[in-house]
Amino acid sequence: MFHLTSTTMMKTTTLMMKSASRPLSTQCAASIEKLQTVLEEYRQIHYSQCIPSRFRKEIVSAAIKAVGDNNKITTESKAIAPEGLERLLQNIGASNRLSQSDISLIFSEYGEGSGVIPTDKMFHLLATKNTSTL
Repeated sequence: MFHLTSTTMMKTTTLMMKSASRPLSTQCAASIEKLQTVLEEYRQIHYSQCIPSRFRKEIVSAAIKAVGDNNKITTESKAIAPEGLERLLQNIGASNRLSQSDISLIFSEYGEGSGVIPTDKMFHLLATKNTSTL
């Protein structure tokens, strides 16, 4: 009897966790996949000796620093602004691989209307392979 209750509670918890994540549009999922591909290719060439989690930390840190003091909200709240991601892509030579509309779509949907993406969500975005619901 306990096993049945335990299984039921686990299923309920799983459903609640799934419903908490918001499904992304097909276009946004494709844009995120493009971003992940660009960064993964860069990692394989320039950070091949580094573990992926360390690379993600470097990328997020660079995207925050790329904006600098021009955007106090981004630097103080540890969130990434679209300008930071654009600057990062420019610095690694991949600015032509992701369009301005791709970046704005990612920030509008994944940033949930705030215009910036918190660092913890950006780590999740970079680590997750399935982008249908992030």
